[in-house]
Amino acid sequence: MNSEQTNEAKECATLSAAGKIHFGEVVGRLMNAGIERYHADYSRGESTYYTPDGGSCVVPMEHETMSIAQDFSASGVEAAVRQAQRSEIIYPQFTRQLLAS
Repeated sequence: MNSEQTNEAKECATLSAAGKIHFGEVVGRLMNAGIERYHADYSRGESTYYTPDGGSCVVPMEHETMSIAQDFSASGVEAAVRQAQRSEIIYPQFTRQLLAS
């Protein structure tokens, strides 16, 4: 992963955590930068971004520390994901709903 891709991943993470961009914009910006996917690890508090050539970078999550729900709710996770996909909620709300599920 080159420095421009790393910077774009970090900027998307910062703007998203601040609630300044929606999920669709994050996906579009990452795709335009040549980043094919990312993995958000809420237990570790970091996201890993991947490029098609096998490159990656780890970016610390920039949101408040929250506990992960003891009981998993698939419907709660699905609802949060669907709302984010429809731009009904932004990352701070998504994170709260997801971790409560």
